Formats: sequence, structure tokens, C-alpha cells
Amino acid sequence: GAFMKLGVKKLSSAVRLGLSLGAVIAVGVSTTAFAQDAGTQTQDTANQPSQKKAQTLQTVVVTGSRIRRVDLETANPVHIIDRAQIESSGKLTMGDLLQSIPAVAGAATNPQVNNGGGDGASTVSLRGLGSQRTLILVNGHRIARNDINAIPASMVERVEILKDGASATYGSDAIGGVVNFILRQNFQGAEISANYGESDRNDGARRGFSAIFGTASDKGNITAGLEYNKFDQISSADRDFSKFATYLSSGSVFNAGSSRTPQGQLRTGAALDGTVTLNKGVMGVTSRSDYRKYNSKTDAYNYQALNLVQTPQERTNAFALANYQLTDNIQAHLDFFYNKTTSHFAIAPLPFDALGDGVLVSKDNYYNPWGTRVLGPRAINFGTDGTTLGKGFRSRFTTLGQRMGNYATETNQVNAGLKGSFGADTTWQWDANLNYGHVSQLQHSQGYVYYAGMRQALGPSFLDPATGTVTSGTPT
Repeated sequence: GAFMKLGVKKLSSAVRLGLSLGAVIAVGVSTTAFAQDAGTQTQDTANQPSQKKAQTLQTVVVTGSRIRRVDLETANPVHIIDRAQIESSGKLTMGDLLQSIPAVAGAATNPQVNNGGGDGASTVSLRGLGSQRTLILVNGHRIARNDINAIPASMVERVEILKDGASATYGSDAIGGVVNFILRQNFQGAEISANYGESDRNDGARRGFSAIFGTASDKGNITAGLEYNKFDQISSADRDFSKFATYLSSGSVFNAGSSRTPQGQLRTGAALDGTVTLNKGVMGVTSRSDYRKYNSKTDAYNYQALNLVQTPQERTNAFALANYQLTDNIQAHLDFFYNKTTSHFAIAPLPFDALGDGVLVSKDNYYNPWGTRVLGPRAINFGTDGTTLGKGFRSRFTTLGQRMGNYATETNQVNAGLKGSFGADTTWQWDANLNYGHVSQLQHSQGYVYYAGMRQALGPSFLDPATGTVTSGTPT
């Protein structure tokens, strides 16, 4: 016979819990262990002499549910990364480690994401279905935030990756699959390690340390520790492969850029010279001669050089785990995790598209020299000869400086519970736990525009004779 102990951790339904408690036994049935090898050998007890004593196999912990259903007839693929592989990889974080797994979409796991903001989190997207459809568990329990870098790498015994959907068991957040981090148990003594590394150009340094302390007795064990990692930044301009925005055309690679340039770009809609830009050195427009035709090869703005290849980050993980055998059949456990992550991002100055951003210059704006609405459905009246110009306007707010941001994220999680067994040969298993998590994040950004205020400034305005200042709105 074989026995499977399963952790149904989504306690959203009392009915589901009741069913799972009633379906955790498999007697005389050969089953497949998805997450861990059950033992060194198996045997067909049906052909053994009846006088031989039945063999008791060791407990098998499985990522999944033992509720009876059709899909148990087919084994789900599970990829396991054990402690030896984790140590030999040289990876400092769980995010770095999982990037080497083919089933994990790299863009979703990368904590160095810079152009989208980047708060230093590392998420998992199995099969490319998105991080919101991949469930993250620690010892079979959900975590408060799907940042796998908040899980101390020094405490992970193995990683179980269920690469097929498990929504029937866990819910819609497991459509892509499940990643279960099993932590080290019964740790005794002390383990202290430190690491340092940098690129071959002497930049982008990574350093860190970890310390684990544990003690154990016949009744239980306690493990606690601290982990720290810090990464320095690497600028895109410091690497040949990243200093230019490039594109592929006809099998060749070309340096490219953005049409949102500091000098601006005006799209006229004319058949010839349809897109124009200011001549170099022009600060104020007085006539059409101040413009020239826009050249995408020479006038495009290289935004890429201002981005970061590696964003600076600092991360601290603290943890404590305790288990205690209350009786022969009841065990209590308490898990505590704390994580603080700070990160910084920097990208090119803010691009601006008047029509795309919904910004129009009112004909009644005090500073509008043309007396008609600029960049609206009607083209502006350019100059005095009646020629129309102005189907759209693009620019870049370089005067605001780079867009930058700082994130400070703190995560606290506590999981406490009881588990035990009963019945003949303790073949019935039960598990009850309380899981609490709290996440707080502070974000500070600069280099952006408050568009509501910008629209008001470009809207109707007039010179107030009483104050001698320009005021938004229309005279009453």
C-alpha cells in the first residue's frame, strides 16, 4: 500500500476542507508522487505471501490535492530543484535561480525591470501566462506578496514547480501552475556565509551574507536567521549592447530612437515635408523658416542610454521557524518572515504627445499667438498667410530631468497551525493553520507631469487687470 499526505491550503470552502479530510487515504492503491520520491523501492504486495507482515512506507508530501477526480489518472509534471542544486548554482536569490528554468517566463521574474518602474520584486510566470496566474507557496501555504526574493534562499531545502495548471485545486491564481518552496527543517548548529561579485568591468557589484542558527530536541526544533543582499547599478550607456535603441530591418540591425525629441516634432499632414522640427538654436518661433523637415535617422532621440541594465537594490530577510510535538499525534508550528526591499529606477525624460495625452492649447489662452485652438480637430492657423499646420505635436520634457523613482517595501507574514493524525495506523491526517500577511510600500517619483494642471494651464486664460497676472479661465 502507499500513502499520500496532501496539503490543501486554500481553505475558502468548508465543504472542500471536509472532502479533503475524507479523501487523504489510499489503501492498497499504487499512486504517483508528484513532488517527492516516496522511497527507494516499491513492491507488488498482491503477489507476496499472506503471512508476511505488511510493509509501512514513509510519508510522502505532495504539492496538490487528494480529492478524488479524473485528472489524478495522469501524472502532472513537477520539476524539483534540491538543496545541492541551489548551492551549486551560486545564485543569491530565488528570483535569480528560477530564471534558469525554461518554463519560467524570464521577463516576469526579472527584478531588474526598469522601464516599468521596478520595485525590486521578482515574480514567476509559468508558461508565460502572467504572475497573477502562478501560485506561490511556502511549505504549502500562500504568501502575502508574490515576491520570491522575499523568501530567504539560505533556508530553502527544495523548490517544487508544478508546470501544469492547478486551478481545480487552488483556484484561478494557479492556472499557470504552482511553485512551492519547502524550507529546511530540523536545522541544528550555525551556518554563516558571505558572498561578493562584480562584472568584468568592475561595476555592478553584488554582495551579501546569511546567518542561520538552529536547535532541535526530541520534541521540536527552532530555526532563525538573517539574510542580506545589495546590488549596485549598471547604466545602459556603459555597455555596447544596450547603449542604443536598435531595430531590425531587412536582416540588418540599425540604431533607432524616439520621435519624441527635446526640440519637438510637428506633424502637418501635408503631402510633402509632412513632419517638421525646429532648427537648432531656435528658442521662439516667429515664422515657418524656423522649421525644417524631420529626419528620423539624425533627429531621433536616444532614450536607451539613460536607462539602467541593473537597478540598485537592497534587501533584508529575517525569519524564524518553530515546530513542537504536543502529543504523539499532534504537532504545532509557527513560521515568521520579514522582508524589507529598497530599489531605485531611472529612465529617460518624459515623452509627450499632445493628441495622445489629450492636451490642447485653447484659442483663448493668453499665450496663444494664433488665436485659434492648437492641435485640435481643426489645424492651427500658422502665421498670417492662412496656411494650415498642426495635425499633432510631440516633444520630450528634458527640462524636468530623468524620470526616477524610489521604492521601499516591507512584508510581514506569520503562519501558525496544528497538524496531526488519527485512526488505525494514524492513516487519517488533518492540518489547520492561520495565515496572516501585511505588505506596505512607499513610492517616491520625480520627472513626471501633472496632466490635469497642464491642461488647465493651456486652457483659457486672461490677464487680470486687477492683479496684473495671467489667470486661468475666462473673464466674468
